[in-house]
Amino acid sequence: MNKRLVYALKHNYCRFWIRNDDVSKCNPEFLKILKLYKKYTLKVMFAVIPTIVEKEAIDLIIDDDYFEIAQHGYNHKNYLKNTNLNYKSELCKERNSDVLIKKMLQGKKILYDMTKKDINIMVPPFNNIDFSVEQLLSPYYDTLSVFGDHCSGFEKNLNPNIDLINWHKQAFDVDYFEKRFINLIETTKDIGICIHHNFLVDKDFEYLEELFKLICECNMSNVRRRCE
Repeated sequence: MNKRLVYALKHNYCRFWIRNDDVSKCNPEFLKILKLYKKYTLKVMFAVIPTIVEKEAIDLIIDDDYFEIAQHGYNHKNYLKNTNLNYKSELCKERNSDVLIKKMLQGKKILYDMTKKDINIMVPPFNNIDFSVEQLLSPYYDTLSVFGDHCSGFEKNLNPNIDLINWHKQAFDVDYFEKRFINLIETTKDIGICIHHNFLVDKDFEYLEELFKLICECNMSNVRRRCE
């Protein structure tokens, strides 16, 4: 691990949390990342895809007080008609507004039936949502979680500000991540890491074990112990 990162973690105070996206299958990657979260009692928001999530995956996170479930769209599909765009969106203005709301509320109901909890956090797939769609959905969810400095008309905005994955490579690039992470630690008091467990390989989980251990040792404020 980068020595400058170790120094920064040890000498800067900040709140730390994780948003784990694309929760659906109870696959080996999900089980590995879940094991780390529980081992280090980290505070995690799980963005769950309603139409494809397995009940087994929900059951593994529903009873932990430090885990929170959010709705990750409805089916995590791209509905943009312009295929030449370099981004994707499920919550886009091109869709019929009545159909879009109906689908999101169906997804909300699916998660309620699985969890017996009213899910009030919307995490737009691909981290994209049009302003007009924000206005449509804000009466039904109190929190929007996108990425970075995005602010909406929702009651709350809870956005991670660093992504574990380098999307140009579609993989975890340690050097790229550490440079951005160091800058955040030295400039902000609130850090949210966006993690896509399905893109991680064995060496990535080994790195995260080291990182999470160091974060706990540095006693960063949001690492909640179950004894609290």
